[in-house]
Amino acid sequence: MKAIYKKLTASASALTMLAASMSAGGIIASARGGSDSGTDSTNVSDYTISIPSTLDVTQAGWNELTGGISAKGSLGQHQKLVVSATSANDWALVSSETEIGYNLAKSPADYDPNAETPTWEFDTLNSTEAVSQSAGVNVDNFDNKPAGEYTDTVTFTAKLEDVSVPIQSISLNNSAMVLLTDYGYNTKQLSVTFNPEDTTDDKTVTWSSSNPAVATVDQNGKVTAVATGSAKITATTANGITASCNVAVNMVTITNSEAAKKKPDTNPMPEFSKDGIVKVSFNSNGNICGNYLDSGGWFFYGNGATVTVTSEVEDSEIAKVKFYTKNGSAEVTNAPFTVYSYGYNMYTGANKTGICFNDFGVNRIEVYFVPSAT
Repeated sequence: MKAIYKKLTASASALTMLAASMSAGGIIASARGGSDSGTDSTNVSDYTISIPSTLDVTQAGWNELTGGISAKGSLGQHQKLVVSATSANDWALVSSETEIGYNLAKSPADYDPNAETPTWEFDTLNSTEAVSQSAGVNVDNFDNKPAGEYTDTVTFTAKLEDVSVPIQSISLNNSAMVLLTDYGYNTKQLSVTFNPEDTTDDKTVTWSSSNPAVATVDQNGKVTAVATGSAKITATTANGITASCNVAVNMVTITNSEAAKKKPDTNPMPEFSKDGIVKVSFNSNGNICGNYLDSGGWFFYGNGATVTVTSEVEDSEIAKVKFYTKNGSAEVTNAPFTVYSYGYNMYTGANKTGICFNDFGVNRIEVYFVPSAT
């Protein structure tokens, strides 16, 4: 965009303000702008800026630039045209060693030596009819200034700015879910929220499943259970931003090796979450409880140490939990889904009641789901 120069003149008298008129002439500058690289032919702006070439200041206060600043043409996608200005005399009309302060402005106001220089922004353009915005100057009182011609040269610059709002992140309405191949609870709908919501990026997402043999997803985000197991459903935007939901179909399995990753430096072992679907909690009840791992499983030593499993997913509940040791197993079919350690043996009930299954703790847990009771 070529620079546009505009000369401001003022005649000052200590007694009277001299009348003057706006110059009939004007300056027109044209430019063609594309993408930052200048090679994007699909996102090109063609625009023309019009500004009168001179403004004769006739009075202190507001002096309007007749016709203002106008532009016409076209803008590329997510672009705006911004016109700014600089002053050769740092926003002062100068004659010899005398100055009269002024502000370039968009509307009448009192002169302010600290006022910020405005910009004129065009979000839309018309190719046949110019869009105009008001402009003028607010001039300081010059009654006590000596008569003479006071001038300044203002340089206007036009540029294209990108007003696109890129996607920062996306999220799903569920980060974990349970589906059932039975009971008619075999589908669930996922939806995407964009951050920021007013993004100008393409909001198309592609859906995928890490394990279609367990759960599939269509391109509207509808997830369908296929068989028992687990899968991760992922939404991906056109520019590669992703969000995922962990899906368990009918059953979640927790193994010794998974718990090993959660083992702390000190005991007892804390609770941990399996993909946000189930939570396993450990409690020594104040007694000595190793809660460490050997090749056989989670080793519990102490009276009343417990392992409890709870669900972290809405719309479903645990039907039963099956606990395994190296050489045995037992089912717990009622909440709380807990087993107890006494010495080297595990029990399904407190105080050594229920089913006893031994061999130094649990090395596998299977959690089965049903729909929530209504």
